[in-house]
Amino acid sequence: MSETRYVTRELDRLSKILGVGAAELADLATLPHADLRAFRVQLVAHLRAAEQHRFQRLAKLASKLPAKLVAQLTERLVPPSLAARVVEAVDPAFAVAMADKLPVGYISAIARNSDPSALGPILRAMPARVVKDVTLDLLGRDALATAGEFAPHLPPQAVTQLADALDGAALLRLALEIDPPKATSTLIARLNDPVLDKVTRSVASGGQWEAVSDLSAQIDDTQLRRMAARVAAAPAPVRDAYAAAVADGRLTGPLAAIVGLPAAG
Repeated sequence: MSETRYVTRELDRLSKILGVGAAELADLATLPHADLRAFRVQLVAHLRAAEQHRFQRLAKLASKLPAKLVAQLTERLVPPSLAARVVEAVDPAFAVAMADKLPVGYISAIARNSDPSALGPILRAMPARVVKDVTLDLLGRDALATAGEFAPHLPPQAVTQLADALDGAALLRLALEIDPPKATSTLIARLNDPVLDKVTRSVASGGQWEAVSDLSAQIDDTQLRRMAARVAAAPAPVRDAYAAAVADGRLTGPLAAIVGLPAAG
């Protein structure tokens, strides 16, 4: 992903945290995206630490009640923004028991108001089916940034189920939103060849050359060569599409440099 797109993504995330329009943060667009991300992470930590003790007390109280009862009361009476803070503070096992009693849409709303790093232990303990369904709900609501922040914390089985459920174009969009970007290679390593083939074909048929160029610059050499190998193993029309995209400059970056496929004559 280009520096400009990284910066735009960070400004969008900051605007949501601060409750202001992205245009109001335009003066920050000259800063490196790494600095913006570091500021965002520190800001979220500071905002949550300021009232952490209050939510820890609520979490302790909730944990003394049956998970089913807490889930019912939470859904009916507690806004997701508040529920998110309490869930971050409860024992993961209790949070998983609650999640089993809550509708996917409500869990998705909690996710959109949560700190992904705080929910990591909960996500890893939740059934893969629930994690997949919540992620699909996030994507259905165009909450790509949230899904991208949660992606590094998903258990391997949930990644597999999610990859099977999404088409190639959606997988590519999600991969570009993974935060931090360095986690992208780890997640792609969990995908089997048929899933990568799905992405490879989608790029060729949908012309997502800029997106796949950005992705190739975001992953390590091992996963880059896996992507190139899937292109080489693709049917001739797909290989020809990649070769033509390299030739006319639509496909750029590391993947273009190693694909090197001649168009069929």
